[in-house]
Formats: sequence, structure tokens, C-alpha cells
Amino acid sequence: MHHELKKTITMKTMKFFSALSIAFLLLATTSVFAKVPVSNNTPGTTYGSFITYVVKFVQPSIPLRLKGTYYIEVTDDFGQPVAPPQIFKSGLWTYTFMEAGSVSKGIRTARMISDPQSVNPSALKVAPSTLNAPFYGGNTYTFVMSFH
Repeated sequence: MHHELKKTITMKTMKFFSALSIAFLLLATTSVFAKVPVSNNTPGTTYGSFITYVVKFVQPSIPLRLKGTYYIEVTDDFGQPVAPPQIFKSGLWTYTFMEAGSVSKGIRTARMISDPQSVNPSALKVAPSTLNAPFYGGNTYTFVMSFH
């Protein structure tokens, strides 16, 4: 009977340490896979904090009279927005966008686009502004745009 009790205690100890080992293995695995990129799936994306993009408009010499709705957007190499577009408001000349992560090599383009549902939008011309560089989290990159 003593042998039987010792065998039961040994089996319980083995089960406990087996369960503990599995728990540590799962904890280690989840912490490794928790370090997924915090940016979009752009090639060259690495880990990091937020990249800040500032789009500044040179103020026009005459007041703007816009018909329709316009958006400011910043896109990646593939034309996909890196952050939600913002509605352009006459008199507001600076727009800030945030992208998670860092991009070791990439292209970012700021542009003003008209809402496709706007009826008779103004014939407003604003050339896009493009930056081709590595973009590091924690840094700010500025696009300067002007009305033509």
C-alpha cells in the first residue's frame, strides 16, 4: 500500500509539472507572437511607435470658395490610405495623420481629393506631395501643398 501511495504522489507531481511546463510554453509562445507589426502590411514594416505625417497648405492669397466636399489623405506605395482621410475645411491649413510602426523604405503621398458624390465640385488644383524615405516611428514628416 505504501508503494501505491508513493506511485500516486509521483504521478500527481509529474502531472503538475507537465501542466506547468505546458503553461510556460503557451505563455512563451503568445509573448513571441504578440510582437506582430503594428503598421500596415507594407513590405519593410518593422516594430515601433507612431509615425506622424503633417500636411501643411500654403495659404492662398485669395479666399477659397469651394463647391463640394474635399478630403486630405496620405497613402502608401500602393495607393492605400495609411490613416483615415480627413475632410478639408477652408481656413484650416494643417492636417495631422498617424501611422503605427516604422517603414524602413517607402513612399508616402499626400493629396487632396474630391468626394465622388459631390455635385459640380470646384475645379480646384492641388498637386500631390510625395516623400520617398524610411519613415521611423516617433518622428514627424511634413508635406507642403499649395493651391494652383
